[in-house]
Amino acid sequence: MKKLIAVLTAFIILSVSVLMTGATGISYMADFETPDAKFGSSTVYNGTANTDNDYRDFIMPQWVEGNNSDTGLKVSYQAATWYSGEIFFPIPAAWQDGNGAEYLNFDYKGKGSIKLSLSTGKKADGTLTSGTRYTYKLTADSKDEWTRISIPLTSFVNGGSPVKISDIGCMTFQAGENGNLNNNSADTKAMTADELLAKAKTGEVVFDNMELSSESINSAVPTAEPTSAPTEEPDNTTRIIDFDDYSLSQKQTWSGFKNDSGDYSDFIKSESADGKSGKGFKLTYKAATWYAGEVFCAVPKEWAVAKQSQYLEFDAKGHGKIKIALETGEVINGTRYEAVAAVDSDEWVKISIPVAKFVKRTEVVPLSDVIGISFKAAEGGNLNNNADETKKMTATELEAKAVTGEVILDNITLSESYTAKPKAVITVGEPNEETGKCSCKVSVSNAPVNQSVTVVIALYDASGVMVSARTKTETVDSAGEIYFDTTPGEKELRIFVFDSFSGLTPLCNMYK
Repeated sequence: MKKLIAVLTAFIILSVSVLMTGATGISYMADFETPDAKFGSSTVYNGTANTDNDYRDFIMPQWVEGNNSDTGLKVSYQAATWYSGEIFFPIPAAWQDGNGAEYLNFDYKGKGSIKLSLSTGKKADGTLTSGTRYTYKLTADSKDEWTRISIPLTSFVNGGSPVKISDIGCMTFQAGENGNLNNNSADTKAMTADELLAKAKTGEVVFDNMELSSESINSAVPTAEPTSAPTEEPDNTTRIIDFDDYSLSQKQTWSGFKNDSGDYSDFIKSESADGKSGKGFKLTYKAATWYAGEVFCAVPKEWAVAKQSQYLEFDAKGHGKIKIALETGEVINGTRYEAVAAVDSDEWVKISIPVAKFVKRTEVVPLSDVIGISFKAAEGGNLNNNADETKKMTATELEAKAVTGEVILDNITLSESYTAKPKAVITVGEPNEETGKCSCKVSVSNAPVNQSVTVVIALYDASGVMVSARTKTETVDSAGEIYFDTTPGEKELRIFVFDSFSGLTPLCNMYK
């Protein structure tokens, strides 16, 4: 009987406690211990590594002793560059009905700066690492004492928009400080481990008892810093496809045109080759007709986070023209948004193609929907691959028409910033017999969106004295070409191309 009374008493106390909790506020606790209050298994992205591969930025989770409980979450980082990695945790079951919560309350101790993000990514539908992040930066220095704070959920923002807690399926952790080195830069990658360690910022913070609540613990949060606008650093949660740690996933290669005799075929093929650093991706083609085949690849799932990118950038060398398509819908035969990359160099060059140039007719690619990338020859012998007369041509006839190319690509990435240097090539036609005018063309490649270009056309006499000059300043059109006429007569024609009239940075060697 005493045992029954004790059980009833405990039940009554528990019931009163639950009623009081309901009366005073809503609480969804993640204490990292009980089954419905644990984070799910984490996914951790690696940070930037140097070329020697003896240094890597990182952020890592570890279960340790918490505050008045068995388990806490320690987050440690080392960040010399803009990207030191990211930790993705599916939210606990206790948070899945978080409506009505207005604060994130938690205990912490340690020292460091960490970006906490509530993300729409969900493990169940495969979007855990590609959700929209609503971020708040915590700067902690608790002198090794446990501190409990409250963060208003309205302070978790993405571009100024606050989080909607009912959409959240993931919590992420990133370093909130770094040594301010560009992780995409070849100069950074060439640094030694000692040089990078000297730049690196480090931190270690332990979290416990993370609670979504309708009530704040305190009225002020002096140690927390909201990130209400995008940071100056680019979103480098996107990965560089370096063909070493990250590669394209090749799905299929389509064959090109074949003649009726079956002894000639156009083609494009891909294979591994020496890259700028480590492995590269070599494309080789032969094209007598309009269609030499196509190589289809799936892009890494991490590209899904790069919705704000402005450029597709890569290192390249070789000789040829490649039509690159960003694909939506499906990898094989998806909707293609195409742009052309022309490579003519025996040395490695950086190429930047504005995302705005990847188009289907006039429609620009919806970057957030891209799941594949394909490659075709962008030049050929201009024969109609569907024409009967083309199909009846002999192998010798087709070989005479064929155009060949070989290009190696490396370090393909979606980038928010433009890093390649524009380049110009000048073409001057023969003077017209009647008018004496020359038709001139400046072809500009690697130009950022709306690149301004100034062309200086000068005439020199036999003694080398400039007798006349004029300028033509234009914004490069979608084809990257500028046209003009000039009448040199007996004078020597010299043409100079600069990035702008005020900057006067040369984009090519002088035409003479």
